[in-house]
Amino acid sequence: MCELLLNHGASFSFSDDGFIDGLDVALAEYFTDEIMHVITNHPDIADTDWTLAVIRRACMYHHDDFLMCMLEHGHKLNGNYRWWGDECPCGLVVCFNAHNCMDVLLRWGVFPDIKSRQCYDENYHFFDSVFDYAAECDSAQCMELLVEFNPYFLQDDWLVKCNHPKYDYLMNDPVCKPLTAEFQQVRMQPPCLTILCRAKIYRQLDFRPMDKVDKLNLPNLLKDFLKFTEKRRWWRY
Repeated sequence: MCELLLNHGASFSFSDDGFIDGLDVALAEYFTDEIMHVITNHPDIADTDWTLAVIRRACMYHHDDFLMCMLEHGHKLNGNYRWWGDECPCGLVVCFNAHNCMDVLLRWGVFPDIKSRQCYDENYHFFDSVFDYAAECDSAQCMELLVEFNPYFLQDDWLVKCNHPKYDYLMNDPVCKPLTAEFQQVRMQPPCLTILCRAKIYRQLDFRPMDKVDKLNLPNLLKDFLKFTEKRRWWRY
């Protein structure tokens, strides 16, 4: 259905309700092959509002293969889109607690800003960062990934100010209490310089940072460190 709409000149704008209705059907659970075909054969859909519809469906069903396919075909997924205000892709990932999708985005260089009011809930309550939003959604795994790739998130206001209402809420939440307490302890003992430098370098490499790391004149051991190949959380070691 998507292919039919695209081949007949359907707009990529969300003002085209027919296109979006068709898109919702084509992105359903049993149409993964078809949507992969659209992604790979229509490069002109990159960075349009259509992109966010695919991200939303991928996150709803935790289809990280959708995101991987889009990234491999040049969709940077680091823009802000008109749907849900100026929502960012990482915010949608948090909304649906799709931590596997968050891992894909971060490894491919789709980085949310440290301070960015691009996330808000159904009541239009804005959050100071994606990390702040993840805390609100009790998404402990997304919180871990965000801090793993960028320890500067530990400076979020709600974590710095122990009398902050959100801090009190999370310390009484069985899901997030252990991680929140852990983060608070880490914040009091700042990460070593190698961890901070890695986050900065990875961010500066921008899109597809792992590919760029391979081209650096560095020992393989250091390249592996820069590519986050170790399966662990730095603050636990």
